[in-house]
Amino acid sequence: MTDFDKMMRELSERVEIPKEYDQMVDNLLDSLPETEEPAKVAKKHFNKSVLGIVFGLICAVGILSFHAIDAKANIFDTFRMTIMDIFHIGETEKSESLGVESKKQQAVSKPDLMLELKETIIDSQGMYLLVKITAPSSITFGEEIAFDYFAFCEGDNYNADKLIGGAGDCYLLENIEEKPNVATYVVSLTTDMEAYEGKNITVYFKDLTANPNGEHPELLVEGMWSITFSADLTVKEKVELEGTSDMSFPYIGTTATLERVELTPLGITILSDVSNVPFEDLGISDTTITVRLQMIDGSTVYVMPSQPGENSIVDAGSSEFSQRDGKSYQKDIYSFSEVLDITKVVGVYIQDRYVPVQ
Repeated sequence: MTDFDKMMRELSERVEIPKEYDQMVDNLLDSLPETEEPAKVAKKHFNKSVLGIVFGLICAVGILSFHAIDAKANIFDTFRMTIMDIFHIGETEKSESLGVESKKQQAVSKPDLMLELKETIIDSQGMYLLVKITAPSSITFGEEIAFDYFAFCEGDNYNADKLIGGAGDCYLLENIEEKPNVATYVVSLTTDMEAYEGKNITVYFKDLTANPNGEHPELLVEGMWSITFSADLTVKEKVELEGTSDMSFPYIGTTATLERVELTPLGITILSDVSNVPFEDLGISDTTITVRLQMIDGSTVYVMPSQPGENSIVDAGSSEFSQRDGKSYQKDIYSFSEVLDITKVVGVYIQDRYVPVQ
């Protein structure tokens, strides 16, 4: 096994298993480029494939707390049709009405497989890439086929010091009719795009595999492929809410204060002042903040639910902590499993604190 293989396997394991949080901090997150909020010492990621496992771990060790969702149903039913609408933006008015656009990309040929980055959808919380894959004629694409590893890196070339945490999933979107060896996949990343907007990002794929996460994975095509693209925002619609000094909410036996909320059709970012808790305790405590959206029709949409029976629209997310000007901050970034019409949101609940949308 090469050094790259070992590194990628370690990265994959750290992202998937919350108990390796300390190793993630030491080996991945400290390598991220400095942003407006330096000295990040903690960052937690999750995606739809491990929400159920993590929820069980929460009950046992009390580190995080969020509800497991039926992600496959969301992806291949509701979200599948919505993302197809977006990627076929010229054929529907639905995407335009939600303020979501896509950016067409160029084809990239690679040995053994041909990968074509067809389009990108990028907002402040992350991105979705539409990738067309043409495999040898002996391969028939299905939901069980994916890459053994994939990762995002800042720049035009692979650099372990420039890896971007928050890779979400790489899943089959649709097969190409009458061509079983050709399919389109959606690759997702959940991260704070302010640090990367306008920069080149490279996505890496390694070893096309059947049942890569199963007990008996089968290597179909061996190799590593990469595609470089510009991280240009395509989602322009957003709602920004500024917190005030009196917008406090319960947090780890004390209170935190809401600083900012940014809501887009694809996700939400919440920045909170958590200075009342010692900074060294943030990485070992249950820092989950429940979030729900109040809709104009009176219904409630759960982002980060407080009870297991509440269905969340979260597809993937991360939490990170930083210190600045003597204060401690928690930033929660969530991407949605279905596109949200933000014009119908009238308010946001952060724990029990209601913040109206003006």
